[in-house]
Amino acid sequence: MPYLTEELYQRLPHTDSLRFESIVISDFPQHSNELSYDFAVVDADMNQLLTTIKAFRSQIAAYAVQGNIRPTIVVQTSNAHLLEMFKQEVAVISSLVKADETLVIAAD
Repeated sequence: MPYLTEELYQRLPHTDSLRFESIVISDFPQHSNELSYDFAVVDADMNQLLTTIKAFRSQIAAYAVQGNIRPTIVVQTSNAHLLEMFKQEVAVISSLVKADETLVIAAD
């Protein structure tokens, strides 16, 4: 299992300050009392993110886009909270939709 754990660790998105060469030498995660989450908001955000990803994947399938083509996709929202959430999750969206680039823009 250590090989699987290392492979998963290497594929996860990391910020440069938190990235280590290997999970073996990385710091053990520490609980921070400074962070408090409103789990209802987090749950709603994840549902919106998954719904958006499913919609993109459905459209890509409907247009019969070949698997080797990685399209550029655009997410547009008028909600400021969702705009920030989508901007933070660009890597996740690109990975799950298999997009070349994901642009997140505000609706006018």
